[in-house]
Amino acid sequence: RTDLSYVPKKLDVLSTSEYIEYINEATLNSTGNLHTIYNSQAKINKITEKNTDWQDIIFRTGVSQNHSLMMTGGDEKMKYALTAGYLTQEGVIQNSQFDRGTIRFNFDRDFSSKFKFGMNISGGITKNDAAQSASDKGEPSMSVIIAALKTRPTQTPYTDDELIDQSFTGNPYALLYLVEDINKSTSVLANMHGIYTVLPGLSAKLRGGIQYNNSHRDFYHPK
Repeated sequence: RTDLSYVPKKLDVLSTSEYIEYINEATLNSTGNLHTIYNSQAKINKITEKNTDWQDIIFRTGVSQNHSLMMTGGDEKMKYALTAGYLTQEGVIQNSQFDRGTIRFNFDRDFSSKFKFGMNISGGITKNDAAQSASDKGEPSMSVIIAALKTRPTQTPYTDDELIDQSFTGNPYALLYLVEDINKSTSVLANMHGIYTVLPGLSAKLRGGIQYNNSHRDFYHPK
């Protein structure tokens, strides 16, 4: 199975030419003069060469795929079932993804007319490569979405040397590809039981089980 996820509607933001017009109008109303950076047509022409829509930079159409496998079998004295699944889910924010693998095995066996044995084993592994998408204080350096809405269209992801620009706080592209937040988890659950018939109408049952859970998070945020 394959699914697609996307942002149905982006927020309207200013283009570079609209931003320059807005800044000049605001500066003119407050000081009576044009903004010093945008006070000549030559400067405006050079700056308008850069027109970054940061929402186009951070968002994408995410593709999700879900695969499953099932096997069953047995005879009069034995039954088994094996199921396995794998999910990979791309986030609508670039460089974010969730992966999960699961497996389950059931087994029952009549070894004799008096002794029966059964077990259930299940396990799962997950990996969540998360994007920095939330900030309770509205801080651009901690949320790629807030950064995309607050960063000027006159700025670009890269420097002139084609390196990720870290000269200004909250470069959305830097938050996408320089910040790392990976959560991994592993879980295993196993149960086994044996039933022994001592006498007709009297049986003894022994149960045992084990559970294992482990999680690990790697986080890195450049200064």
